[in-house]
Amino acid sequence: MKRIRIYSILFALGLSSSAYSQEETLNNLVHKLQHHQQNTLQEKVFVHLDRTSYVGGETMWFKVY
Repeated sequence: MKRIRIYSILFALGLSSSAYSQEETLNNLVHKLQHHQQNTLQEKVFVHLDRTSYVGGETMWFKVY
Protein backbone atom coordinates (compact mmCIF):
# COMPACT_ATOMS: atom_id res chain seq x y z
CA MET A 1 0.00 0.00 0.00
CA LYS A 2 2.83 2.39 0.80
CA ARG A 3 4.51 1.70 -2.54
CA ILE A 4 1.34 2.57 -4.42
CA ARG A 5 1.04 5.87 -2.55
CA ILE A 6 4.68 6.73 -3.14
CA TYR A 7 4.38 5.92 -6.84
CA SER A 8 1.17 7.91 -7.17
CA ILE A 9 2.75 10.91 -5.43
CA LEU A 10 5.83 10.72 -7.65
CA PHE A 11 3.61 10.34 -10.72
CA ALA A 12 1.55 13.41 -9.72
CA LEU A 13 4.72 15.44 -9.15
CA GLY A 14 6.03 14.34 -12.52
CA LEU A 15 2.84 15.43 -14.25
CA SER A 16 2.81 18.82 -12.58
CA SER A 17 6.47 19.51 -13.41
CA SER A 18 5.89 18.35 -17.00
CA ALA A 19 2.87 20.62 -17.38
CA TYR A 20 4.83 23.52 -15.90
CA SER A 21 7.75 23.01 -18.27
CA GLN A 22 5.41 22.79 -21.28
CA GLU A 23 3.66 25.98 -20.20
CA GLU A 24 7.02 27.68 -19.68
CA THR A 25 8.18 26.56 -23.12
CA LEU A 26 4.97 27.79 -24.72
CA ASN A 27 5.24 31.16 -22.97
CA ASN A 28 8.86 31.43 -24.11
CA LEU A 29 7.85 30.68 -27.71
CA VAL A 30 5.05 33.27 -27.62
CA HIS A 31 7.46 35.86 -26.22
CA LYS A 32 10.00 35.15 -28.98
CA LEU A 33 7.33 35.42 -31.70
CA GLN A 34 6.04 38.73 -30.31
CA HIS A 35 9.60 40.07 -30.14
CA HIS A 36 10.23 39.00 -33.75
CA GLN A 37 6.98 40.60 -34.92
CA GLN A 38 7.81 43.92 -33.25
CA ASN A 39 11.37 44.08 -34.61
CA THR A 40 10.86 43.07 -38.25
CA LEU A 41 9.17 44.80 -41.14
CA GLN A 42 5.80 43.53 -42.25
CA GLU A 43 5.48 42.38 -45.84
CA LYS A 44 2.16 42.88 -47.58
CA VAL A 45 0.95 41.34 -50.83
CA PHE A 46 -1.88 42.89 -52.82
CA VAL A 47 -3.71 40.90 -55.49
CA HIS A 48 -6.13 42.64 -57.88
CA LEU A 49 -8.50 40.42 -59.90
CA ASP A 50 -10.68 41.31 -62.89
CA ARG A 51 -13.86 39.83 -61.29
CA THR A 52 -15.12 38.33 -58.05
CA SER A 53 -15.84 34.74 -59.14
CA TYR A 54 -14.63 32.33 -61.80
CA VAL A 55 -15.71 29.04 -63.37
CA GLY A 56 -13.25 26.28 -64.20
CA GLY A 57 -11.47 26.85 -67.53
CA GLU A 58 -11.89 30.65 -67.59
CA THR A 59 -8.93 32.96 -68.01
CA MET A 60 -8.01 34.87 -64.87
CA TRP A 61 -6.46 38.30 -65.17
CA PHE A 62 -4.67 39.59 -62.10
CA LYS A 63 -1.95 41.92 -60.84
CA VAL A 64 0.19 41.27 -57.79
CA TYR A 65 1.99 44.03 -55.91
